[in-house]
Amino acid sequence: TMLEKRDNMGFAIPPAAIILLVMLGAAFLVCMGFAVARFLVDDKDDTWTRRPVAQDDYMREVRARN
Repeated sequence: TMLEKRDNMGFAIPPAAIILLVMLGAAFLVCMGFAVARFLVDDKDDTWTRRPVAQDDYMREVRARN
């Protein structure tokens, strides 16, 4: 009948638990992808960490003005 307690839409566990498990699985896959990429990607090129000399000169000039 209409007033009977509904079962979790036919699933053995509640839908909220399914959503939580999917989110945890996705987070795990992102972490594993990061870990694999960390070892496979060539990290010898660290030029993105160094500022260009022109930027250092500009920052020095701005500091001198203030």
